[in-house]
Amino acid sequence: MATPVVAMICTLLTGSGQSVTPKQLGAPAADLLNGRLQAPEPHEVGRAYGHAMIPILLDQNGDWSTSLPVPPTNHLALIPIGPGCERWSMNITDPDGHDDDGTWIVREGDLQPFFPQLTTRFDIPNPTPGDWSIQIEDGQPGATGYLLVRDHSGTALQTHPTSHVALVGHPVTLRACISEVDESGSPLADSINGMAIGLNVVAATMQWRGPDGTRSEIEVQQRGPWLEQTFIPQTTGPHSCHIEVQGIDADGYTFLRSGIHHFHVDQAIDLVQVTTTELDENRTAIDLKIGEAADREKFLLGAEVWCEGADGFQPRCWIGGMAMLEQGQVRLMLDRRWLTLEGGNGKNTRLRAVRIASPGNVQPLLPSGSIEWLDLGDLALPSSFTPDETTLQAMQFGIGDQTSFLAPESGSTAISRADQYGGHNLILSHGYCSDADSWPEADFSGDVSMYINTYQNFTHDEFALDLFSHGTQYKSYGIVGHSQGGNAALHLYAFYWSGLDWASDGRLVQALGTPFTGTSLAGDISVLGELFGFGCGVNYDMTYDGATQWLSYIPTVAREATWTWTSTFEDNWWSYDYCHILTDLILWDPEDGVVENSEGDLDGGNNMGTTIGWCHIKNMAEPREVNDTNRSSEMDAEAAR
Repeated sequence: MATPVVAMICTLLTGSGQSVTPKQLGAPAADLLNGRLQAPEPHEVGRAYGHAMIPILLDQNGDWSTSLPVPPTNHLALIPIGPGCERWSMNITDPDGHDDDGTWIVREGDLQPFFPQLTTRFDIPNPTPGDWSIQIEDGQPGATGYLLVRDHSGTALQTHPTSHVALVGHPVTLRACISEVDESGSPLADSINGMAIGLNVVAATMQWRGPDGTRSEIEVQQRGPWLEQTFIPQTTGPHSCHIEVQGIDADGYTFLRSGIHHFHVDQAIDLVQVTTTELDENRTAIDLKIGEAADREKFLLGAEVWCEGADGFQPRCWIGGMAMLEQGQVRLMLDRRWLTLEGGNGKNTRLRAVRIASPGNVQPLLPSGSIEWLDLGDLALPSSFTPDETTLQAMQFGIGDQTSFLAPESGSTAISRADQYGGHNLILSHGYCSDADSWPEADFSGDVSMYINTYQNFTHDEFALDLFSHGTQYKSYGIVGHSQGGNAALHLYAFYWSGLDWASDGRLVQALGTPFTGTSLAGDISVLGELFGFGCGVNYDMTYDGATQWLSYIPTVAREATWTWTSTFEDNWWSYDYCHILTDLILWDPEDGVVENSEGDLDGGNNMGTTIGWCHIKNMAEPREVNDTNRSSEMDAEAAR
């Protein structure tokens, strides 16, 4: 006898006490063939480092000096960063002992909105190659800081872990190499070719740092073109590896590069049992019994489904989504109509690449990363069915509780001029660590609600559930999200039933300046923020590794409901232009001061292009992008509500 549908709807409580129902996701084999729902290969993720961040420690006299190798280039940029750095006296001389010849551009700049600090930026055209002398005087004895350097020479540091598995007691191995890149930071050749054209390493250090501040330095090994180091974490939480490499190019010139690779370490789990239950004529429940699950309430699951057919043994669909832990097990739901629709016959059905991850800081929790195969046997399939819109929605998202997302009264912490309980609204959301200075509400019409929760470092899952709680006062809504607000809106639509699912025709999710595939600033700015005791900390979901793992669980059908926009500064030929004096040295052009344009596009989404003359947030060289009334008016007119 089939289990009643109502028994299969599992809910969880958000932080504000509302219940939310996860979707039971299904996607066609095309989402596997195009790679969108496959685990990302570590060596294909991330961006190269084209800069160096050199630690500064002022001596007892408040002085510091270093020798900086500079290769042939047309532009050298330097910025000292640290508390009180606006009072430092900085002397820079080239290998011939010369200082500013009148061509240098020396500008005082504000590190806001990142840090409450002034500093000075030095832009030096066509610097003489060789060892430059950098001296700092008149600082506070014992003060610390960083010298941020970028030489724009086209040589970069690349890093990646050998696996995205980062678990307590299990080795984590990081690799690094140097390579040539183009102006956008994309490698022109792989690491082996880099060695062939004469790039080599003179010296390298890697330092591992744990969440409690402990530091470990382990000898760096050379393995072919790669530098390699292995660390075994002993505690959960955010970890990082600080890498510094001094290299030499084919002409014998040395250069310096550094980077910070971030990890989020979790506790391992194991899979101890698999059982299947045929629930009805269409659905099979696959229950995974988890060992050592501790106090977790849910997991993020994903698996490929293969079976025989006229075309042989082939992938037929992908299944996954958020799954509640109940009685020590989590459930994958297979709608067997996918097998019929994709040409399968149900014979020799197997799950492949079964992944179990934490819902926030999306990390593999199995030491092996995934389970290669799980046999389900022969499954009986529906002989025929009509794949109409209602049927396809049930196959793609499961069967939802259509009342769980409504609250009996407003759960909002911010009531705006047009809030109406039970209405059809447009929710405007800010991003990560926001001070609430976001969308001008007057640029939008009709029923509009401003989501506000300031200075938060949410995972995408936490952010999405907070948006959900805010939205329970409405029957339906669309979301316009800035920065991480766009990630959270997509996450909410992909994984949970909410007011987004009952909105009118129109664009469900619209995102501006959203780091769909990550940003360097998700980690690097937090490291600099430690100098000032300022900022919200590392956000792993927005690092390159974290973002690509997160996206690998989001089907195309959810991406297609998302519209994205990016921004960048206006670049004049007669000057060095940027959105922000600091982040310009970290990010690759084009960028908006926080997010590189290439990372603001969503594979499978509706990418609306880049608008010139805007930057990410306030206190940058161009106006903040949320003030662009042209884009806002389009978002307003096209939004679902």
